[in-house]
Order: sequence, then C-alpha cells, then structure tokens
Amino acid sequence: MNSVRGFSKRWSIAIYAVSIVLFMCWGRLSTSWETSRQDTHDLDVITKLSPVVAVVMALACAATAVVLAFLAYLGFARSVIRYPAVALLLAIVAFPFAGLCHLVNNLGPWTLHGQVVDADGHTYVFCDSSFLQDQTMAIARVEHDGVFAKQLRVLVANHGDSPRSWASIIRPQDPMEGYGQLYLTADDILVGVRSGNQCCLAYDLSSQRRIGHDDIEGLSPFICLDRNSPPHEADVAATIKNMREYIDFVMTRV
Repeated sequence: MNSVRGFSKRWSIAIYAVSIVLFMCWGRLSTSWETSRQDTHDLDVITKLSPVVAVVMALACAATAVVLAFLAYLGFARSVIRYPAVALLLAIVAFPFAGLCHLVNNLGPWTLHGQVVDADGHTYVFCDSSFLQDQTMAIARVEHDGVFAKQLRVLVANHGDSPRSWASIIRPQDPMEGYGQLYLTADDILVGVRSGNQCCLAYDLSSQRRIGHDDIEGLSPFICLDRNSPPHEADVAATIKNMREYIDFVMTRV
C-alpha cells in the first residue's frame, strides 16, 4: 500500500488553521481607531497603527496565499498535502475576501497632516478622517509614539460636513499650503486650517479652551499675525471677499 508523501493529515490541518487565523487577523485589522469620552461622548484618543505593521501583514497574507496555491498544485499532482481543495479555496477565495474585509474596515482612516512643537517639546498634529460626505477634523497632542502605533489625545474636533462652521483668517506671508495646516501663535493658540485660509478649529493651550463648531466663526482674522508678521496678501483679499459676501447675505435676510 502506497503511503501519502509529504505533510501528514495533522500538519495539513495545522497549515490550514494558521492560514485561516492569519487571513482573519488581516481582515479585521484596523489601521486607525478612536475612543470617546464616557461623559460627553466627544473624541478622546486617536490610535494610529504604524504603516509598517499593515504592510507586513498584507505581505505575509499574500505570501501565504502563494504558498497555499503551490501546495494545492502539489497536492493534486503528487499528494504532497492532504485536502488540496482546501488549500486552493483558501488561496483564491479566503485571501481576496480577507483583503476586501480589510478595505471595508478601513474606510475613512485617520490621516496625519501638519504638525507643530511647542516650547515644552509637545507635538501637536492636525488629524483627519474622511469618507464620502463624512469628515471629522481634530487637533491632537502626541502622547505615545511607539514602533507599532501612535496615540494622540484629541484637544478639539469639528466636522467638515454641511452645515460647515469655519473662519476666514489671514496667515503670515509665505504660509504653508496644502490640506491640514497647523499653526502655533505667539499667544499659544493652535490654529487648524483645512485648506487655503479656511480655519475650522483652534485650541487655546493657556486656558485649555476648545474653539470648534460655531465658536470658530467668532475667531479673529488676525489670530495668526503679530506685529512683526507681514500678512499673506491672498488671504487678505479672500477675507475681504468673504466678509462682503456675508454682509450681502445678511442684508438679503433683513
């Protein structure tokens, strides 16, 4: 009687079990997540997984799928592994399904943009989570920056959905451009700019005051300027234009 060459039944099942667990872990892996305060349900902590972890996990699953497909071929051709149909199904069905689950579980991940460092060495970051019409912006302080993950304490948050709440500000000459700008003023106020000169949230480090939705509309246009800061001319023109449009809008309601 010819014995089956290659992996025994026990080892074959063990290989399949490990592959299933690996695919399940990848499918459920979140690259970022947040927790809320129990009393107010406001955002409290954002945890951002290191990109290396996600890449390593994806590569490990891809390599596992290739090995399973090869073992399935050897199983059918030379009986190297038991139940080769299981290996084939794991490679061509379970692996893509895990990838799809991973994609769905990470719709609207937290992304990190502009950052500043205060005099005490604390790092602050403009954070954003967006998917379709659902958008949340936050200014957060880095509390832990480890090899595998970064934890950020949320200081203030605002949404970017309608109805939007923002202030037109005048930035210093030659400002940062792009999405998610963050400024630290001479008065220790963190100013978060969505894009252009559209300020959506701010935080006063001295008084620990959050300036978010609705409150942000009362922010001074000159918040980022001091007596030695020449203004960005494009912001001046944009702010005047926005003020005129607002006045016209109010006058039409009278």
